[in-house]
Amino acid sequence: MQVLVLDTDRTVYQGYAKKVMLPTLEEEMCILDFHQPFLASLRSGQVKIAQESADIPAAEHTLTIKKGIAKMVRNELTLMVEV
Repeated sequence: MQVLVLDTDRTVYQGYAKKVMLPTLEEEMCILDFHQPFLASLRSGQVKIAQESADIPAAEHTLTIKKGIAKMVRNELTLMVEV
C-alpha cells in the first residue's frame, strides 16, 4: 500500500509498506494491503511502518506522534499527524 505521513509543515514519510500499526483511540490497529476504507482518530503513541522492500526484508520505521487522523482509500493510507 502507498503510505503518506504529513505533519503540519512537512512530509514525514512517503513510500510503500506491507503493514502499518496505528494507535487509534480505541486500540492499536493493524493495517495491511487492501484494507477496507476507514477514517480514524489517532492518540499519542507510535506509528510502526513495515516497509515493503526486497533489498531489506525487515525495514521498519517508527514515528512517535501526539495525535492525528488516518484515512484509508483505494489502498492509500494517509496520516495527518502532530509529531
